[in-house]
Amino acid sequence: MEKLSDNVRHRIGTAMTERNLSSEAAGLCSHCRHSQVIESSKGSVFWLCELSKTDLRFPKYPRLPVLSCAGYERRSDDQQSSKPSEPIN
Repeated sequence: MEKLSDNVRHRIGTAMTERNLSSEAAGLCSHCRHSQVIESSKGSVFWLCELSKTDLRFPKYPRLPVLSCAGYERRSDDQQSSKPSEPIN
C-alpha cells in the first residue's frame, strides 16, 4: 500500500464528501455546540469551529476526528447537529 503524504492525509481528515459525513468521522465536533457544518460548492464538507473566531487555541477547521477538546460543550437536543449550511465557493 502506498504511503500518503502529510498534506494528503490532512485533506482526507479535514474534508469529507457528504456521503461520508458521520458522527464517528467528526468525533466530538458532531455533538459540539460550537461546530458548524460547511459544504463547498464542489460537495466537500468541513466542520467549522466557531470558537476559532475568538480564541486562537482552536483551529478554524480542526483535523478530524476530534477526540478531545478544551472547548467542547455538548449541543442541546433542539439544535441541528450536522445540517450543512449554504454552500461556499
